[in-house]
Amino acid sequence: MNGPAMRSRRLLALAGLILAAHAATTVALGGSPAGALASNLFQLAASLTAALQCIDASRRSTGYARRFWSLIATAFGIWGAAQTSYTYQESYMGLDVPQPSWTHFLFRLYGAPLVMGLLIAPEEDEDRSPDWQQVFDFAQVGILFLFFYFDLYFVPGADWQGLTGLSVWGFFDLSDVENWSLFAAFLIRARLWRRANEREFAARLVPYLLVYAVCSSLFNYVYSTRSVLTGEWPDLLFTFSLTAGSALVARWRPEMATKSREPDSTSVVQWVPAVLPLVTLALALPIGQREPRAAFVAVFGSAACFGARLIISLYRRQKLMEALRASEARYASLLRLAPDAIFVHSGGRITYANPATARTLGADSPEELIGTSILDLVPPESREELAGRLGALTTETVVRRLLPIVRRDGSRILADMVGSTLEQTPGSTLPSRLVIARDVTERERAQAEREALIRELEAKNSELERFTYTVSHDLRSPLITVNAYLSHVEESAARGDMVGVHGDIERVKRAARKMDNLLRDLLDLSRIGHVLSPPQSVSFETLAKDAVDLVGGRLRERGVRVEIAPNLPMVYGDRGRLLEVVQNLLDNAAKFMGDQRAPLVRIGARDDGGETVLFVADNGLGIDPAHHERIFGLFDKLDPKAEGTGVGLALVKRIVELHGGRIWVESGGAGGATFCLTLPTAPEPSKA
Repeated sequence: MNGPAMRSRRLLALAGLILAAHAATTVALGGSPAGALASNLFQLAASLTAALQCIDASRRSTGYARRFWSLIATAFGIWGAAQTSYTYQESYMGLDVPQPSWTHFLFRLYGAPLVMGLLIAPEEDEDRSPDWQQVFDFAQVGILFLFFYFDLYFVPGADWQGLTGLSVWGFFDLSDVENWSLFAAFLIRARLWRRANEREFAARLVPYLLVYAVCSSLFNYVYSTRSVLTGEWPDLLFTFSLTAGSALVARWRPEMATKSREPDSTSVVQWVPAVLPLVTLALALPIGQREPRAAFVAVFGSAACFGARLIISLYRRQKLMEALRASEARYASLLRLAPDAIFVHSGGRITYANPATARTLGADSPEELIGTSILDLVPPESREELAGRLGALTTETVVRRLLPIVRRDGSRILADMVGSTLEQTPGSTLPSRLVIARDVTERERAQAEREALIRELEAKNSELERFTYTVSHDLRSPLITVNAYLSHVEESAARGDMVGVHGDIERVKRAARKMDNLLRDLLDLSRIGHVLSPPQSVSFETLAKDAVDLVGGRLRERGVRVEIAPNLPMVYGDRGRLLEVVQNLLDNAAKFMGDQRAPLVRIGARDDGGETVLFVADNGLGIDPAHHERIFGLFDKLDPKAEGTGVGLALVKRIVELHGGRIWVESGGAGGATFCLTLPTAPEPSKA
């Protein structure tokens, strides 16, 4: 158990011991002089123990709780001072305590700190320095109590002096009025106050005030019905009520205090100080005729306290306004210098925008954006969806998403936007929201390029694996042929069969030529992308005619007729490589005509959804759809007996992709094939 808790328990044990000792002396000594002295001392000890218990609770607390328990400790201390005066007069001086007297004046003043406890309001800070506004408020309450009871007890012929002899039902006097009024006031605060921590602290004191009021009324009732001496059992009632107060305070811990987040209302402490000087003045008017100096001091003191409080309040307000302006200037600088777009929209329209928002949206200034509908910032096809989202944001806090944004010049960007609901806009179904946006167009483009490069690298790695396997297989085949026929040459030479020798040597030459063709095609394929001539504009019609001239021998040999559409578009790239593309496609078409009696190749262009597609179409054997991708692979020959190395179409695909285009084949498996490709068009001539 920690130190504060142990100290609180010891004080509670002391209070219980005092109550037990008081009960024992009451039984043993009764109303004797020794019993009266013991009873007065035990009541004094009980009040001081309760005061120490409250002081201990105050030291363990901060803010509102510290001030509250300090006031309750003051109340118990005043009660102890009154009991000290009572003990001195009765037990030491041997005098009966008169009514009214300074002793009864102190007993009535005991309620002043409790009233102050009703006036204080929870504070936001945890500062332990004195709050001078509350000090002056407490001073005003103290002046009012002192002045009222001074008039009540010590001014001869005072208008209020009749209250000292108040007796309802024969026993209910002025002290009972004060005690039950305090109980009712704290009960109302515990039940009806708006802030939770104010209700909590008031509720903690309500049981003690009830016990004290009941004990006080019972004490007065007993004294009014029979003759009772000091030291007899009714005195135990006050010791019991003070012990109950100690027990209630001992149960409190700082961690039990509620952190109220409820909205603040106009605190009682804000308007009561303005009323107190008027109440004091109202009391001073009848008293001033008999005690002008006392009346002047009371009114002047109350007004001076209120004036000092007002000056402090104005000073604090000025400091708060200066701090608020400084804070607003700092935040305005942060918003002005922020690289991200920050804006607020209320009711669906922009009400604030920082300079970065204007730059992002292509506006000349932030003021130009004020009043702009939030739906105008997105493309038309996204407005209905965004309107639905905005309508569903009333209960959402923070939402983050990527949205396409339309700038003032009509261009589009992609923005990473984070929005938070500020408040519901009066008269609108759309809430006010703070939005922070960042242009991530380049980032997303770079990410897409990165992913495309990764996919391309994966494809090239896969192609490299296939290439390695194919090359090792296709290059070994001629070598095996050469090795086998060299063995035959040796055997034929040993037999003197020169005809066989010449036949085998011819086969070795053919295998060597095949290997040479493979290596030459591989060299051409490897040089694509590394050796390029400067790009130029050239008519695809010209390329087609030049390619026909280059493969004219094969075309005439097989009787292939070529039709070239007029006015073919201009293309832009390496003229020599593009010529290779058309040449290889023509050569491929001539090779796979089959037994077509009227072989025909058409070269033309078509519009495909706004894109110009060039094509080379034949009426040959056609290609099964299952092999449309395979035919562009390296050394992938659908017919192993067909002439060629199987590099031609792979070479065509590499050249087209190097120029930023695409190539594909369209064929149903019979009736010919159409090779389609896209190429960059010639750039527009620069205007002088």
